[in-house]
Parts: sequence; C-alpha cells; structure tokens
Amino acid sequence: MNNQHLRTALPASDASIESRLAARLAAALTVSAQTLPHDVSERLRFAREQAISRARAQQRVTAVEVQLEAERVGKNIADVTTCYNRAYGRPALSVVLGVIAGVAADADSRAIIMESINRYNRDTPTLAACERLAMERDIDPTPYIRNPPSKAGNEEDK
Repeated sequence: MNNQHLRTALPASDASIESRLAARLAAALTVSAQTLPHDVSERLRFAREQAISRARAQQRVTAVEVQLEAERVGKNIADVTTCYNRAYGRPALSVVLGVIAGVAADADSRAIIMESINRYNRDTPTLAACERLAMERDIDPTPYIRNPPSKAGNEEDK
C-alpha cells in the first residue's frame, strides 16, 4: 500500500519506465536462456550468426552502392564543368580564329580557317546546352553561371 502511494506521488518519466521495463525483461530472458535445452540454444546461436552475416553482407552492398553513386555524381559534375568551361571559352577562341582568318595570305587559307571556325562553333556547346545538361544530370547550374563574356560567336545563347 505504501509503495503504491509513493508511485502516484512521484510521477516517473517515460524514459525511466522504459528503462525499468527493459531491465526486468533482460533479467527474465537471462534466467530463461539459462534453462533452455542445449539444442535450442545452439539453434538460437546459429540464427544470431546468420543474422549478423546477412547484416554485414547488406552493409557491404550498401557501401558499394554508395561508392558507385559517388562516382556517378562525380562524373556528372565533371561533365557539366567541362561543358561550361568549353562554352565560356567559345566566344574568345572564335574571335581569335577570326583574326587569324583575316590575316590569312590567300582566299584558300581564309576558307580553311573559316571552315575550322564553323566546325568549332558547331561542336562546342553553348551555355544553354550546358544548362540543359546540368538539369538532365540533376546538378544545379547556378554555381557555373558567371557574367557572360562578349556575345561574339555565341548567337545561339541569345
């Protein structure tokens, strides 16, 4: 009776109740485990070992999956970075090649250089293409965007 009055007078926190319950269950299981027949305890030991083995295998698989995902993300970032670097260099290189074409010795040389400029402009990505690539690869393009250089050779971006 006295004990019951003490419990109502001092409300216990949920954590302490759980703690006491866990301690009682652990004690009861320990006593029960000592009275189990040998073959049952061996089966339980084997089941524990199997569960631990499965958990470790799952951890190894998870680690490999994480590594593969990190490599995929790293490659995507590298691809997007390369795209933006090429796109930002595109106008300047087009201008340089145009100057070279202007000082070419003859019309044939100018035609060859102009064809090289056209091929370069066709094969080099635009900023818009890089932004699409970033979005396709689930990468935020904002860190890659800077004040655009002059628009020479970058008509597709307008």
